[in-house]
Amino acid sequence: GMTGLALAHRLHAMRPSLPIIIATGYSQLLLPDDLERAGVRRVLEKPFMEEDLLRGVKETLETSHVGAPRDGTRGIGTSRN
Repeated sequence: GMTGLALAHRLHAMRPSLPIIIATGYSQLLLPDDLERAGVRRVLEKPFMEEDLLRGVKETLETSHVGAPRDGTRGIGTSRN
């Protein structure tokens, strides 16, 4: 199998401007530098509510244009319920 981070790396290599969100129950094992290199814009901590997913997607799309967040940050956020 492939991890979510490995999939993110592949997707990012094919389309760097694609905003990637990872859902995981193991966010403490993910290093910020690894997430940034993989193009991950947001990490959703499992379990999460539908509202958390919707908010995470909305916020990620709002801050993503041509691969860069509008507010000048790295764009990696964490949503928790």
